[in-house]
Amino acid sequence: MGGVLMPLDGLGLHALVYELKNTIIGSKIEKIYQPDRYEILLHLRKPQENIKLLINSHPVLSRICITTTDKKNPVNPPPFCMLLRKYLESGEIIDIKQKGLDRIIEITFKSWKDEILMLYIEIMGKYSNIILTDKEYKIIDSLRHVDPEMSRVRWVMPGEKYVYPPPQNKLNLLSSNNEDIIGALNIPSTGSMSNHIVKSLEGFSGFLANAILMSCKLNPSDNVDIKNMDRVIDEIIKIKNKLQNNQYEPTLYLEKNEYKDFLPFNFDMFDSIRFNSMSLMVDEFYSIKELKGLINDRSSSLLKIINSNLDRCYRKLENLQDELASGKERDKYKEYADLIMANLSNIHKGMKSINVVNIFSESTSPIEIPLDPSLSPVENAQRYYKKYNKLKNSIKYIEEQIEETIEEIEFLESELNNLQNIDSINEIEEIKNELEAIGYIKQDSKKKVLTIKSKPRHFLSSDGYDIYVGKNNYQNDELTLRLSSANDIWLHTKDIPGSHVIIKTNGNNITDETLDEAATLAAYYSKARHSSNVPVDYTLKKFVKKPSGAKPGRVIYTNQKTIFITPIEEKIKSLKRIED
Repeated sequence: MGGVLMPLDGLGLHALVYELKNTIIGSKIEKIYQPDRYEILLHLRKPQENIKLLINSHPVLSRICITTTDKKNPVNPPPFCMLLRKYLESGEIIDIKQKGLDRIIEITFKSWKDEILMLYIEIMGKYSNIILTDKEYKIIDSLRHVDPEMSRVRWVMPGEKYVYPPPQNKLNLLSSNNEDIIGALNIPSTGSMSNHIVKSLEGFSGFLANAILMSCKLNPSDNVDIKNMDRVIDEIIKIKNKLQNNQYEPTLYLEKNEYKDFLPFNFDMFDSIRFNSMSLMVDEFYSIKELKGLINDRSSSLLKIINSNLDRCYRKLENLQDELASGKERDKYKEYADLIMANLSNIHKGMKSINVVNIFSESTSPIEIPLDPSLSPVENAQRYYKKYNKLKNSIKYIEEQIEETIEEIEFLESELNNLQNIDSINEIEEIKNELEAIGYIKQDSKKKVLTIKSKPRHFLSSDGYDIYVGKNNYQNDELTLRLSSANDIWLHTKDIPGSHVIIKTNGNNITDETLDEAATLAAYYSKARHSSNVPVDYTLKKFVKKPSGAKPGRVIYTNQKTIFITPIEEKIKSLKRIED
């Protein structure tokens, strides 16, 4: 399912414009916002209906669609937002159209002064732009200026006349007959079949070209073969007929259960999700992509902090274990000292070693004792006694340090697991707060005290029992120690970082199926998500305790049983998720 990925191809835009014509034409512009440098949000009003039209010119996420997502707006609106408010607010949308099958959309407005204005949305990757003109196509302003130093071909500056980007001389299906399509695609060409289609036909993305070729049982990466082109042309003519008749099947395609791409047409050979609306599909696809991008950006600094501290802890643990191994030789030094004292008459100053019978060994075998020639026999014995006592006292300290270091590693690995399972930006802030509270990040003295903002993941088992899954360590403590009852069931992966899971039993005996589903959640939201036969411990909550002074999320438990689970994502998705 590879190929060249366009943010939104021309055929998808054609379906979107058809849908938007029936939705936004006749609507009044109530308010305009600019949530970030790339994005404009128009709040539209129609009788009995409020609509949010999102226009985005991000290099990768550029799109236009109706959205249901709430956006946080800056306190001080950017200049371009203020200009749009001046010209467009209280106006009316009177038309929307696409330039051929290119990724250019023109929305026509009638302002409150009865002036005609046009907003051009160019969805072109890193060259994407939003441009406002008057009815004579004179540019009033644009989100992104293009001056003569940036382009010798086309300027986008206030006062300049708006002209379309240079044409790519591709065939437009809607203005071409079938003979034109046959002629364009039967021209010999180098390169892959997929690229041949994309270069020949306007508005075709690499993904759409791949889908057409695969539906014809052809490999998209194979070189162009005119002998196989008849089947491809037949499929493309079917696409043309669907475009002409506005017959769309908005379909979101999946790869490894992740959103891969989308098209206004359905191809059965791929895993997919069908939508009733192009706008809803586009909004869903890009909202998820946008959220993942933001999460990756904002979590990267925390990942560095966690991994850096994990490396430090692993090195510290290795050194401590080496010291412990050395310390366990302390009995040997006492034995040396005792043997020296038992053989004082045979030892004199200046000797580098002595062989004596080991009276403390059952075999009474001889043993060689290293000596310091500068010391007397008694001083050599005292040196070994001193070494023995020093190691004896240090071992307890080393063992305490090892236990503390292992606990710190468990905490950091659990934070790493939490960070890899986050669903929202707020959850990143909660993890950051945890790291600040413990001292891994310098805390801002002006910052408010940590409060738990998000709620645990909430699922309903197939038998109707509530199952809760913690999202971070503070939330794990809150869920286990304060929100659950004594006879609820607590689950956690055995010796593996992961979330606390609670089954609310309401005093009942739960079914094996509910237990299996909860254990699957525990394994899925753990470091062992991609493993098989993951051990999951479970016990009644009343047998779970938090040691005094323990780090967030750390508990000890007794009376547990163990169930082995292979976490399957489809099983997780089949559970009802409840948004509290």
